[in-house]
Amino acid sequence: EVGAKTTLLEGRMTLNASAFVYDYTDLQVVSIDPNNPSGSQLQNAGEANIKGLEIEMSALPFENLQLDIGLSFLDAEFVDFAVVGGNLKGNTLPNSPEFTANVGIKYTREMTGWGRFAAQADYYYSAQHYFSEINLKDAGEQGAYDTLNLRASIESENKTWKVSLFGKNVTDELVRDFTFVSPFLFGDGFVAQFSPPRTYGLELSYQF
Repeated sequence: EVGAKTTLLEGRMTLNASAFVYDYTDLQVVSIDPNNPSGSQLQNAGEANIKGLEIEMSALPFENLQLDIGLSFLDAEFVDFAVVGGNLKGNTLPNSPEFTANVGIKYTREMTGWGRFAAQADYYYSAQHYFSEINLKDAGEQGAYDTLNLRASIESENKTWKVSLFGKNVTDELVRDFTFVSPFLFGDGFVAQFSPPRTYGLELSYQF
């Protein structure tokens, strides 16, 4: 793994980057036991190769505005994974999207007599990825998706109280956190767990 951390524009920008190559032998993976969906099993997965690049940037283009950007490129696959009836060589490792990106924008302003106002937006994108080493299409994968979170808050000058309005997943994306596919479940059924849908709220906090 190699990388660099830099500070630019008289400290108003940081830029970090790293590239890595991992070569695993005698790899083991934990997966759902097909004969017992409530349990898990440990499997010998042979060899795997992971290559990637990560880039992070944080900048202050203006006095009250902060911009954060993160990019990740990943190539993760099994080199040798013998299973009953074949070999999973070439399959993608679970939960390994080829590309992810996040962008955050935050604006802050001091308000005389009130305290500090802050507003921020956080965007996240993920390419398609699988939930198991078998790389099952449709039910066994999460397609590419993006989410957007918003927040605005006012904090008192002495930082004793804070009021925030927020919206999470405001684009109302249907995102799977996990999927288990089994022929023992309703024929060829599957069990899935999803992230929360579009959510709005109000937060009040006070420090004694």
